Amino acid sequence: MAVPAGVDLAELYIELSYVDATRERQRRPLLDCVTARFKDVAPARPFRWSRGERHFSGWYWAATTRQHVGFESWLERDRLLLMDFDLKVVGIASQPFWLHWHDGDRERRHAPDYFVRRADGSAVVVDIRADDRIKPKDTEAFETTRLACTQAGWRFERIGVPDAVLLANVRWLSRYRHPRCLHHKAGDRLREVFAEPAPLLHGADAAGDRLATLPTLFHLLWLQELTAEGLSVELLGPRTVVGVSSQRTESTAMRLIEPSRRRLREARRRPGLERSEGFVTGVLAEIPHSGDEVGLLNHGHPAPVLLHGGRVRGVEPSEPALPLALAELCGGEGRTDTVPFPPGATLLLYTDGLSEARDRAGVFYDPAARLTGHDFSGPDALLDALLADVGHHTGGRITDDLALLAVTRSGGGEGP
Repeated sequence: MAVPAGVDLAELYIELSYVDATRERQRRPLLDCVTARFKDVAPARPFRWSRGERHFSGWYWAATTRQHVGFESWLERDRLLLMDFDLKVVGIASQPFWLHWHDGDRERRHAPDYFVRRADGSAVVVDIRADDRIKPKDTEAFETTRLACTQAGWRFERIGVPDAVLLANVRWLSRYRHPRCLHHKAGDRLREVFAEPAPLLHGADAAGDRLATLPTLFHLLWLQELTAEGLSVELLGPRTVVGVSSQRTESTAMRLIEPSRRRLREARRRPGLERSEGFVTGVLAEIPHSGDEVGLLNHGHPAPVLLHGGRVRGVEPSEPALPLALAELCGGEGRTDTVPFPPGATLLLYTDGLSEARDRAGVFYDPAARLTGHDFSGPDALLDALLADVGHHTGGRITDDLALLAVTRSGGGEGP
């Protein structure tokens, strides 16, 4: 590593400069910047296009962020495309900041290529350079970036040329990454056809006219709701085996709950009440447009209640999970449970303002017990009866905020 003698990397003082949300340029000590939203910042330095340049710069529309992200070479473009395809990535920013340090002789600076926020809340700083193009000064810059990331609690990755077959397949699928390629009726039919793995073109034909189904099929492969066998082994073709992904629900859930986790992490760094309330419970329900099931991911929240034919049951999670922002401390992401949700059934979700409502004797309200044996004409009737009953139970003294949501599966099994 090209660092002069006498310079102790472990004690290296590093500053960051970046463009904040108000388009003002900031320069601050590294440890004062760890809470900055770098996945949302503008590039710290401009992208240039000049005649005769050996590299190629441009902008890539990322489906993950629905924004344009810059690149300065074909290699960066390829890696950016793969990051966009990665379900664990929820945010990408190019040239997010300058790192400033002194190497013992002069001040140095380096702008990493990308800042990546992952679904588990972690951050990764990425530099992209082919192995055979790394010079001694690059080695020093990468090592200093790695040190800065260690101090900030981020990961650092220096990555090079990707696998050619995987890249070719993902590049093809990226042509269908835009949501306009998804036609919902064709998507529902494709999910049914590929519930059992089948050859790609055979399944597209079974789902309808291939001219209509193929764009949606490739979009679902991009979303990884459907998966293709051997994506990194052989090029996609008519006989590629395609099936429904078993990991998509968890990945979708992580993307949806990540904003809440991020706000909670930021709140814990503030003084006062917000710091003591640095976690929250939550339940995520995924109700497919067709079918008779519902997926539930519960992070320490009161169990939803399922009502059907006068019978009522609480839907407890198969694997208990900690509340948001606490689960990540022990690496727990929770597990999505799939439970029957037949036509005519109603799913009730509620906050603890309902289950912790007490009567004058201090007895908690039990929604499952109170609703057992009753039939309701629809979700509105259920909520009206529930509010009246909890009001009667508490004598009108509801002391906590109360949120209720009821969803009834329509008789034809075509969605809520």
